[in-house]
Amino acid sequence: MIVRHPTAAEFLAASESFRAENPLLTNIMGSVASGVVAGRLYDSELWLTVQDGNGLVGMAMRTAPWNLAVSAMPASSAEALGRFVANADPAAPGVNGPLDTADAVTTGIALAAGRR
Repeated sequence: MIVRHPTAAEFLAASESFRAENPLLTNIMGSVASGVVAGRLYDSELWLTVQDGNGLVGMAMRTAPWNLAVSAMPASSAEALGRFVANADPAAPGVNGPLDTADAVTTGIALAAGRR
């Protein structure tokens, strides 16, 4: 399940435990979200957490005009995230994150767009 958070503050609260468990792979997302909470402005923002039956398994964010940033997550969750992003933010220019996760997200985007 993909959860879209309306604010950076809600994204930070929802991802707090996950970020604490994965600080190296989530530091940039936490820092950018904290900057937005402090007043930094972007053209648009997208704050997402990814859950499965066991709880939070990943997170993603995009502040336009930059690429979508993703944490590590299971491939099936990453593909579902890609399908969600294809509809929620079709202008996303690319994906940054661990290679296997970024590849699965890109596959989901392509599937949603009918390119695969």
